[in-house]
Amino acid sequence: MSLFLREEEKFLEFISLQNFSGDFNDEFINFLKEYNLGCLLYSLFLQKKVVLPTILRENLRGDYIVNLKRQMMQLNNIRRIAEIFDRQNIPFIVLKSPILAKKIYDDEGARRVGCDIDILIKKDNFYNVDRVLNENGYKNPLRYETVDLKYRCFLYIKKNSTPIDIHLKVLSGIMFLDLFLSLNKDCWQDFNIELIYDIKIKYFFDELLAVYLVMLFTKEESRFNRFQYLIDLYFFLKKYKEKLDYFRLADFINKSNLNSYFLFSLDLLNKYTHLSLPLHFLKKIKFNRFRKGIVYWALSRYLKSDMDKSLRFFTYSLKAFSFSGGYLNKVLKSFLHIYKVSYFYFLEEIGLKNNLHSFLMHFLFFLRRTFSCVPRKFTLEKIAKK
Repeated sequence: MSLFLREEEKFLEFISLQNFSGDFNDEFINFLKEYNLGCLLYSLFLQKKVVLPTILRENLRGDYIVNLKRQMMQLNNIRRIAEIFDRQNIPFIVLKSPILAKKIYDDEGARRVGCDIDILIKKDNFYNVDRVLNENGYKNPLRYETVDLKYRCFLYIKKNSTPIDIHLKVLSGIMFLDLFLSLNKDCWQDFNIELIYDIKIKYFFDELLAVYLVMLFTKEESRFNRFQYLIDLYFFLKKYKEKLDYFRLADFINKSNLNSYFLFSLDLLNKYTHLSLPLHFLKKIKFNRFRKGIVYWALSRYLKSDMDKSLRFFTYSLKAFSFSGGYLNKVLKSFLHIYKVSYFYFLEEIGLKNNLHSFLMHFLFFLRRTFSCVPRKFTLEKIAKK
């Protein structure tokens, strides 16, 4: 079974050939709209990089214009946040956002607008950031006081403004343990500067951005978002292939234990788009064949599985193996880590104290949730009513 659906494979073939004169039936147009990729095609057409049939151009133009307007509004919001943080001397790095679209595609409108602004800060600055955002009208509606900060993201909402998602780690999610800790250190030691009007914004340096896109692709559960990240990676590598510092990139990948994930993504791109990177770079990526085999096996099944319809035990197992780096001891560590974080969230959401009774309640809840397809929310509601 292929990792990609038929329409996804067709799109990958089109972008590799840069010839969009094929059969654009209703099914394919619906695919473009569902995956929000029509804006990219129309942007490439405006830049004279592809040829599109007239009927397809007319179908995509309206979506592109609306998306571009939203992206420019989000850029203005990023600019205002940057001014606020700069006045307080708070270092931050913007993740994804319209800046990513501009950097990869030379057009903010080419990439679908996100529903929030992702901002990376240092953990030590969190309470200062929280105070500053509250003073400027942003509120964080969900607070989990007993859950360690490093396991969480913080969504701040303000009327008539794009929500802000504050991250304390480059890669969010409880699955990412000590395997990728070096990413959090390296991103603050060096970075690119992007300008939004007259404001300087810190962004990942190119080699880190390549790795970041790989990890976004491999960890994403949503098929739509996952495919978008793969497309981003393809166009990024295609654009910066001759500019990347491959010695630095290889050293960074090896040091961060990301070799299997990078090679897995490159293998997919090479298979479906014939994109390849220099051989001297590939030879510098060190890997253990056994651990690489584990990651490839687990990732292939993780990316093909339907998370919404699968048993959570199956989902947890795939995640644990996929992001263990191929180290079997980290598979068990991941399961224990999931249980620990689930327990503290459980205490907060049900309003219980940390004692034996709560531990037993959570144990039963975790078993029920793990061996069913019932959403967490509904499982919690049943327990809260008792």
